Amino acid sequence: MMIAPPDTHFLDLEEVWQTIAINLHPKDVLAFISSHRNINKCLSTSTSLWRQLILRDRDNVVNGDDSGEAENRATSTASSAQDMRRVYLMQSFMSTLSSVKWLPISLEMQHTQLPVKAREGHISCVLDGPTDGYKSVVITGGFSDDQSVTVIELKEGGNNNWGWTRLNPRCLTPPFSFVYGASLTALPSALAKEMEKDRFMKSNYYHRSGKIINRNVSKAIRFGGFEGGGYSGESNQVWILTIVDYEFEDETLDQFAVWEKVETQQQEQEQEHGAKARAYHSATLLYDRYLLLIGGMTSSGSWNQSWISRK
Repeated sequence: MMIAPPDTHFLDLEEVWQTIAINLHPKDVLAFISSHRNINKCLSTSTSLWRQLILRDRDNVVNGDDSGEAENRATSTASSAQDMRRVYLMQSFMSTLSSVKWLPISLEMQHTQLPVKAREGHISCVLDGPTDGYKSVVITGGFSDDQSVTVIELKEGGNNNWGWTRLNPRCLTPPFSFVYGASLTALPSALAKEMEKDRFMKSNYYHRSGKIINRNVSKAIRFGGFEGGGYSGESNQVWILTIVDYEFEDETLDQFAVWEKVETQQQEQEQEHGAKARAYHSATLLYDRYLLLIGGMTSSGSWNQSWISRK
C-alpha cells in the first residue's frame, strides 16, 4: 500500500521552517538556514524569525546591557530583518563566552620588569610555547629605535606569574627592515615545526650546554608597514619571524629569535599583480596556506583592495 505525500498546499513552509529554527541551538540555527537555498532565501529575510530568536536568547549574553539593547532592537518596528539578523549573530557569538575580563598587569611588573618601550604602530600576535600547553604574546616593531622581540609567557596562576623575555633577533637575510604599521600573523605550531625540522638543533643556535629534552618552534609572517617617518615609505616585503625555545633537563629555558626575508614571486618578477605595498592593514591566515590582506593605507591615502597571497 502506497502512502501519498502530504498536500503541501495546506502547509505554510515558512511557518514550518521557523518552528524548526526556533527550537534549535544557536549554532544549529545558522547551519539549518544554510542547508538549502530556499530555506536561506525564506528565513534570512524573515523579521519575525530573527525577532523571536533575539528575545529567546537574550538572557544568555554575558553583558546584561547588551541584552537590553538587543531587546530594544527586537521590539522596534523600524528594524529590518538584516539589522535583526546582525544583532542575533553578535548575540549568539557573545553567548558562547563564559566571561570577558580585562586583567591589568601588576604595578610591580610595570615598574621593574616590563622591557617594552612605549611606541605606536607595533605588531603583536599569540604563539604556542615556550613549552607544551602554554601560550606566549610576541611584541616587536613600531615607531621606535627598539629592534628587540619581547616574549610574554602566559603562565598559570594569573597575570602576576607572567614572565617577560627580551630577545635580540638575528637576521639571516640582511639588511633587516624595521617598520611600523605592519601585520604579524601566527602560523600553526605543527606547520612551523614541519618547516624547520632539525635546522635549529645545532649547538651554535643556543647559548648553553646541557641535555635538551624539548624544543618548541613558533613562526609568524610579517607583511608591509611604513619604513619612513610621517607615514611614508610603505613596503610590501614579507618576513618570517622564528622563535625557538629549548627546554633543558634541569627545567631551564633558552630562547632566540630569527628574522628571514621571503622573496615572493611578485617581487622576483616585478609584476603589477600581487599584494601592493601598504601599512595598518589586516592579515588573516586561511586554511594554513593563504594570507588574506584587507585594507590598509599608503602615504597617499587609504587602500581598500583585498589580496590573497599563497604561501
